[in-house]
Amino acid sequence: MRYFGYILALLFLTAPSLALGKHPSPGQLHSVTNNGVRYVVPNDKGLRAYVEAWDIQPGRKLWTKTIFRHWYIPPFGTECMHYEYLTSMSLLADKLTLTSDRDRVFTLDTHTRAVQHMKKSPRIAGRRAASP
Repeated sequence: MRYFGYILALLFLTAPSLALGKHPSPGQLHSVTNNGVRYVVPNDKGLRAYVEAWDIQPGRKLWTKTIFRHWYIPPFGTECMHYEYLTSMSLLADKLTLTSDRDRVFTLDTHTRAVQHMKKSPRIAGRRAASP
């Protein structure tokens, strides 16, 4: 019975440290503008990453495109284990290149809205090539 009290006290004292283990959300990405359309990554959700296209003049949303989605099923880990955010966005030849915090790279064609997942991030490929 005495050990039960120790275990209960230990759980009570360590519970606040468990709350600190959550995946922090990143800051907002800078928007990219091309031909009167502004592309924004809100990064407001960790389970779904998406891009919004806004017409600059009237300030009206044109479309939203999901880049990737993570499904959270409670018995298989905590929700924060599945969080993934977009950390960079660049535009080249009407294609947005988006990189996640897990170094996954995606391209989004701004005309067709087709999303393509690249095989490897160039940053990771460079690190692997340099290591023996």
